Amino acid sequence: RMIETRLLIHREEGWAALTYLWNDAQTEAVLHRIGEAVPLTLVRENGTKEPFNYIVPNVTQCSACHATNVATRVIQPIGPKARLMNHDFTFAGKSENQLTRLVDMGYLKGLPAQKELPLQVSWVDTTASVDARARAYLDVNCGHCHTPQGPAGTSGLYLDASATQPKPTGVCKLPVAAGAGTGNLLYDIVPGKADKSIIPYRMHSINAAEMMPEIGRSTRDDEGIALIRFWIDAMEGSCQ
Repeated sequence: RMIETRLLIHREEGWAALTYLWNDAQTEAVLHRIGEAVPLTLVRENGTKEPFNYIVPNVTQCSACHATNVATRVIQPIGPKARLMNHDFTFAGKSENQLTRLVDMGYLKGLPAQKELPLQVSWVDTTASVDARARAYLDVNCGHCHTPQGPAGTSGLYLDASATQPKPTGVCKLPVAAGAGTGNLLYDIVPGKADKSIIPYRMHSINAAEMMPEIGRSTRDDEGIALIRFWIDAMEGSCQ
């Protein structure tokens, strides 16, 4: 069942975000600026059924993620990054690097040599280290806000791929303005103790005042939560 189609359209004045809501007959999608809550049932891999409201964003909510620079508030795409696209995919039965494919199609110019291209592992790639997978998950799902220039820049918690030092990435870091989102926990990440860490707590919550991301979900990503908890539990050290 198709629920919505979101478009980012580049116009002379910049990017515009538009959401189209599909009708029950699945024959037409109409521009829908005010948002919508669509009742659905999520069927988990184990067969359990979970009712939830699928939230279609209104036009102003799109900037919450797509305005990655809080100073300019300019909307832009957040998905196409070289480090994420530098992987082989199957095109018309042929496996080919996605960036190379875009060059061949005439959509991309000036691509550096393959060895110079950045590469980020997929968080579901079990051949990669747990640290690399967890950082990739946080980068994709949280990093566009949690950067020094992003909407969550004042939090001091940076989860994009460029963040490297322990404190900015949350290890033994006190929250700045999480409010109820802390769950009465002290640190974003406590090495070896996922149960004492704020990040997995907020990932698990579906309470609007606590959950992260703040918009864009109304269910839990059990697999992602399990990865982040495993990553934290495997860390060495303490916050004393």
